[in-house]
Amino acid sequence: MPDPLSAQGEMLINVIWPNIFEYETPIAIRIIVAIDVTYWNCIAVYHSTVLDANTKQRPAITADAYTIKKYGTSETRMLCAAYGNLIAFSYLMPKSSIMMEELLDSWGLDASLTRINADVLLCDVNNVDCLQKVADNNNYSPQIMASIIVYQSSTLYLENDGWNADGSIGVDGTENTANDRAYSDTIGYKPKHSKKYPHSWQPLVEDNEKGFFYHYDHVTPHIGFTVEPKIISRQELESRSSPDPEYDYDYEAGLVIDRLADLAINDTQKTLVEFFDNKFFVVFAMLTNIEHVVGWSWEERQLFFIGLTAVEYDVVLASWREKVNFDLIRPTTLIKRDRNKKITTYGGPYSGLKEIKSRDFESYHRVMPHAEYPSGSGCICLAVTQFADTLLQKRYDIDNSVSVTLPYYGGYFEAGSSIIEPGNTPKNDLYVKMTDLTQLSDTCGESRLWGGMHFTASIAGSHELCDGIGAAGYEYANALLNGYPL
Repeated sequence: MPDPLSAQGEMLINVIWPNIFEYETPIAIRIIVAIDVTYWNCIAVYHSTVLDANTKQRPAITADAYTIKKYGTSETRMLCAAYGNLIAFSYLMPKSSIMMEELLDSWGLDASLTRINADVLLCDVNNVDCLQKVADNNNYSPQIMASIIVYQSSTLYLENDGWNADGSIGVDGTENTANDRAYSDTIGYKPKHSKKYPHSWQPLVEDNEKGFFYHYDHVTPHIGFTVEPKIISRQELESRSSPDPEYDYDYEAGLVIDRLADLAINDTQKTLVEFFDNKFFVVFAMLTNIEHVVGWSWEERQLFFIGLTAVEYDVVLASWREKVNFDLIRPTTLIKRDRNKKITTYGGPYSGLKEIKSRDFESYHRVMPHAEYPSGSGCICLAVTQFADTLLQKRYDIDNSVSVTLPYYGGYFEAGSSIIEPGNTPKNDLYVKMTDLTQLSDTCGESRLWGGMHFTASIAGSHELCDGIGAAGYEYANALLNGYPL
């Protein structure tokens, strides 16, 4: 196996990234949190004081003091995480399993251990004595400790976490009798009738470019009401709110059309809309730039991840709750209603600025299948940058934030690297540097307006809703250290 930092990087780039992008943002974040919990708990079981990320207490099952002292190293913990995620990916991201097996095989590890160990499964998940005996009898090997970690996490925390990941609960909140659909709604959300509620969210049409067209449902409308947050309490989640945007929709539609007209001839805006749409790209940019400044250990990197992904988890719950509460229309739906009215705006890939009929209007980037207000992206970008700034200040005495080169430290956007306009955008290599994390967050929010996915107040509304969760995320992560050095 490579050194632990490199091994984790290989897993991220070769296994996680090629598969995680198939999932809608909330679901992708749930998966990433589960992965990061596995990493963190592999520290905890081979450490004398660190707390379990799920229980916020010492792990029920740990290695003995001798093993922790002699083998409680980054290498042992990364081995545990590798074997743990080999098992976890089989149900978190099934398509990734073969890639994960191939990666472990290339490292010279046993890639056949894709299921929880049989001896572990003989124990009831709550039978600590039985599980500890299995760990003792197997000399606390990374393979066994990984099996126990995944067994406990999957059974006690993921099976009934409110996401309806297995689709076993129906729209009425009762158990299905057949034909489960993963992550399906459990609260009975339905779009309101557009004639009676003209500004309520409505499904848009998508297609597979092969002649199949469909209207989508609102993705996971239930999670803000059924899922327990990681950092803040349920009471605080329910007490947080965004202000009523009180949109003047005619004025806002005009702004969207004008913004897309500006974007149509602006390669920088196009490139950044694409970049900021993918929050994993944003986190990777933060990670590589911060690592260059602080040069942290493998364990310190896991502290960053366990706090940051918990922050993402909580702000997604908060923003999804408000999206369903406000249930507001997307710009694309509103503008298309003007049918044959001529507008001059972005005319689609490779078309630049163009006069089109309103019925043919599209945003620059795909409109995600959930209500417009508040912006989930605004919440995520504000919270993760506040988390990082708090961590840098309190853990590394860095008060002035850090600059962030996009798309990663030392990198640039290559000419023609656009996903939407490949070969054409940007016309030349594009170098972008954010002066600090605040500018990164602000630009992320603005990019949602440039691309036509949101109306103006959605960004400020998301900031009011999610402000402070990032800083609370650092306190959550720091508390897992239990007052002792990592």
